[in-house]
Amino acid sequence: MENVDALTLANNAIRLQLVQPHHVQDAWDEIGERGGPDPEPFLKVMERKAYLTPWQSSKLLKGETGGYYLGGFRILYKIASGTFGRVYRADDPRTGRIVAIKVLRRKWSDNKHIIDLFEREGRMGMSLKHPNVVEILAVNQDPASKNYYIVMEFIEGPNLREHLIARKKLDPLETIKILEDSAAGLVYAFARGITHRDMKLTNVLLATNNKTAKLVDFGLA
Repeated sequence: MENVDALTLANNAIRLQLVQPHHVQDAWDEIGERGGPDPEPFLKVMERKAYLTPWQSSKLLKGETGGYYLGGFRILYKIASGTFGRVYRADDPRTGRIVAIKVLRRKWSDNKHIIDLFEREGRMGMSLKHPNVVEILAVNQDPASKNYYIVMEFIEGPNLREHLIARKKLDPLETIKILEDSAAGLVYAFARGITHRDMKLTNVLLATNNKTAKLVDFGLA
């Protein structure tokens, strides 16, 4: 679709429940006009005030009316991409809880084997409750978009690969802590008959708040 004007974009944002009317009014008050043809000034204010994310703005600017929600969670922006899926940061509009949502790529949506593996990852993850394993909250298929998705605990922090690139090297105590946390998660899963089978730096997430290492992506388990 062609780009939309500011007023249409604002109305779409409200209709799609991305923002509240007072958020839009706040932006109009700041830019000193209502419904000018150029949406850019409006979007800059909305993003600066954290009412909209750049990812949401980009979709609204194209006139897109779908793909903003999954499983009742509002998608904020893309975190990462992989061979089989994309991971987004999202929130629960009712509680404000931040989650991560892994969405199976559309090109695999007709591949029963891949779908079975994806859903098994979700179900298996939901059975694991441990401080060193990323918690899986739900696995489902969206009835509107037909997307398969997994909702999981959001970890604020880098994966181990990103951390090593930034730090160049780790001190011994930090290294031991990461190894202990990772081993604890693996032992817990193994005691329940589950072997990870895809241990790599990108599947170890490091929580910034408490320096805890958490394992993610049991898709090949």
